[in-house]
This record gives sequence, C-alpha cells and structure tokens, in this order.
Amino acid sequence: MDSMGVAHLVAEPGSAPTLTHIGPRYPLMAGKDVVPFGYIPGEPAPVEQEFLARHDISGYPISTVRGRARQAATEARARLETQAERFVIHFDVDVIDFVDFPAADVTQPQQGLTFAETLASLQVFCASPSLRG
Repeated sequence: MDSMGVAHLVAEPGSAPTLTHIGPRYPLMAGKDVVPFGYIPGEPAPVEQEFLARHDISGYPISTVRGRARQAATEARARLETQAERFVIHFDVDVIDFVDFPAADVTQPQQGLTFAETLASLQVFCASPSLRG
C-alpha cells in the first residue's frame, strides 16, 4: 500500500485532517495492524522506513516470502487473525515481478514475487474466515 494512504490511516502528522478523520475513530488504524507483505528491502526510502518504525508497522519483505510464499502467507495470516477479528487486503500489482506481469509499474526485472508466488499467497489470505475484502 502506498505510503500516502497508510499515512492517512495512521494519522501521520501533516496528513489531511479531512482524510484522517473520515471514519468512526482516530486514527483510523493503528500502525501495528498494517502488515505489509512482499515488499522490497531498501524500499521504501529511509524517510519512509522511519515512518514505518514510528508507527510500529512491520511485515514480510520479499526475502522472507520468495521461495516460500505459501508458508509466509500462512504466518502472516495467523498474525492477522490473532491481532484482529477481521481484516482486508489491499493488493498492489507492483508486488508481482514485471517479467511475470508487465502491468506492474515497477519495471525492474527480478524485483517482485513471481505470479505463482503471488497467487499462492492470495489463496492463503482469501481462505481465511476473517477476510472481509
């Protein structure tokens, strides 16, 4: 999920109040409840890494997913099911390697998950009774 969207969810200082206060609570989501999956280490930039640390956002970088997508997704799903009664998935096609899925706008080859790894991960998440969308 892009950093601007997450910034508004967790009410990062400087976010637009009309967006941070759009829902029934403020902040809309605690950072610890955001679980990035399949992101590239070294990205985001250091300023965004500081943002993630400040809001206690941790997840599953590509290095822990590649070659074991189903297992990593099972771990992430268990974490989500333990932390919350229900969860939603924001799926960004940029997680898929450009060679496997050229619709992604991250055009460097060998940077994302394979299409098969992505589908295996999504199958695990979508099988959860806690998934809401």
